[in-house]
Amino acid sequence: MSEQISITLIPENEIFSFPKGITLEELKEKVITSPSYIITGALVNNEIKDLVYKLNEDSTVQFLDLSHSEGLRIYVNSLSFLLLISSRRVFPGEPLHILHSLDRGLFCVLKNMYPIKKQKLMELEESMKEIVEDDLNFKGKIIDVEDATKLFKNQGSYDKVKLLEYYQHKKVPVYRCDGISNTFYGPLVPSTGYLRQFELTYYPPGFILRFPDIFSPDKLPEHTNQRKLARIFYEYQKWVSLLGVDTLSALNNFIRRGEIDEIIRISEALQEKKIAKMADMITQYKDQLKIILIAGPSASGKTTFAKRLATQLRVNGLKPIPISVDDYFIDVEDIPFDETGERNFETIEVVDLELLNDHLISLLYGEEIELPSFDFASGKRTKSGRKIKISDEHLLIMEGIHCLNDRLTEAVPQSNKYKIYVSALCQLNLDDHNRVSPTDTRKLRRIVRDHHFRGRAPQGTLKMWRMVRKGEEKYIYPFQEEADIMFNTALVYELSVLKVYAEPILATITKEDLYYTESQRLLKFLDLFLPVKADEVPPNSILREFIG
Repeated sequence: MSEQISITLIPENEIFSFPKGITLEELKEKVITSPSYIITGALVNNEIKDLVYKLNEDSTVQFLDLSHSEGLRIYVNSLSFLLLISSRRVFPGEPLHILHSLDRGLFCVLKNMYPIKKQKLMELEESMKEIVEDDLNFKGKIIDVEDATKLFKNQGSYDKVKLLEYYQHKKVPVYRCDGISNTFYGPLVPSTGYLRQFELTYYPPGFILRFPDIFSPDKLPEHTNQRKLARIFYEYQKWVSLLGVDTLSALNNFIRRGEIDEIIRISEALQEKKIAKMADMITQYKDQLKIILIAGPSASGKTTFAKRLATQLRVNGLKPIPISVDDYFIDVEDIPFDETGERNFETIEVVDLELLNDHLISLLYGEEIELPSFDFASGKRTKSGRKIKISDEHLLIMEGIHCLNDRLTEAVPQSNKYKIYVSALCQLNLDDHNRVSPTDTRKLRRIVRDHHFRGRAPQGTLKMWRMVRKGEEKYIYPFQEEADIMFNTALVYELSVLKVYAEPILATITKEDLYYTESQRLLKFLDLFLPVKADEVPPNSILREFIG
């Protein structure tokens, strides 16, 4: 009789006995008869593993599906490899670039087919479906970095060769399928047969690879028109290409040569120029525009952006007055509960909309109002004693997650409002098929800020992150295209600076901790960046909002 091992299934805490050497895929088939969503990997003793991993000792196992961020990441990486394989079959010799997120998917281009034709895109999608039906295996192995470098050089994947120059470990995971090798800095599903939920959407000059997300793990999310967002991505991509820092290896080269100070100065100057241009446009219509509304997701740098915009408006002779939406919160005891039984501070219903709109209209008519003040310690709104009245040279600046939602300022005529969407829309790619996620940039910003300024352990930030993302999906992203203008707060060099601060914070999370897997993923990601000291970062930089 073969040796048995004990397997505890999390979160059910069910205990099973199976032969030593059973794979996670075999275990899945035996213990999960009808999964709700596609299972892509598992946490084994709190470490992420692909489904071909063999269990050789007593273990705790938590299977990951598309409702889990790690499970979805495995799916998307695998789908990206499937797309690469299909593009090589249908368009031999055409380089595929996976650039950035868009319309709940990934925007991609074929470098020499720019723009791609609809018929060609249909051929590409049909090829992907055929490969899914063929159920080809993704064969993974850990090899020496030197061997991986030779492998990718022989394959002509010089983007990966350049990135491996800065790889901090002696070995690297490499997957192979249909004669093509690739690395995705994380596990893949066992075979292409797992990848049945996707579509390719025509979006000239390229296309969008669409897939489920953690908020709709059983179906493709609805399409969203993101033309303004796409334009921001395009502008930034063009700019970093001209600057010569569109990939991580290029950024690391500047750091290694001691030339990063110039990149920092140019990056900061570009942002200041855009803010000044925005202020000039607002000033041009000062007789009409009276309220500037600024919104964006968590850790976007909204506060610093608002201050810098106010400075540029003052240069133009205007007098901006900040109004905090938080001060119009209703008392905590009246705030509604969410589905988890917690007070929902994210919903627009926490704002006293009637009072806010009454005050805004009074100000527009030249009347004086007394601003309220919300005391977070007591959970009560009180009078502040601060009275304001505006004249022709004044502008109101409001910043908050609901500022693009017209319900917040429904009494104010559209002609009097100017809406700005602010976010860290990073456009730096690791290589041709691995991108830097803007969500990871914001997450690292918040981990550093929460630790330094709020005394919060990284576990606390990571625990909150799913609810933060859920709030963004519900209350911010549906309104982002209603902005009059968008501003990208991402700085091409910032992750090299954040690395210095984030690594020691993340290193405090031990293997027994619930958030160990995520901390290890972020640490491995930061390993790819050469460090940059904060000395060169200007005092008014948006990055200073997070590092101090």
